[in-house]
Amino acid sequence: MTTIYLNNLPITVSEGDIRELLEPFGAVQAVQIIVDRYIDQQYGFCFAEMANDEDAQQAISGLNGREYVGQTLEASETRPRSSDSRAGAAKKRW
Repeated sequence: MTTIYLNNLPITVSEGDIRELLEPFGAVQAVQIIVDRYIDQQYGFCFAEMANDEDAQQAISGLNGREYVGQTLEASETRPRSSDSRAGAAKKRW
């Protein structure tokens, strides 16, 4: 499985909208729309898991720079978190 990062989404987008956007490229395993938990408003980006790497790469190529509901999408593959994150490094100093 490959996880895709989609940015510059309308804040009204739904999980169904994202699935509809991605399914022409392959099977979508999961969608996580990121929401500000304090004001319950979307940030305008999400993560989506595609069933295989080839489908994910096709989705990235097909969606990056594409206009969607008046906004230009940014699509990329997620990068693994480093083991020494900024938060972890800050904790070590204290």
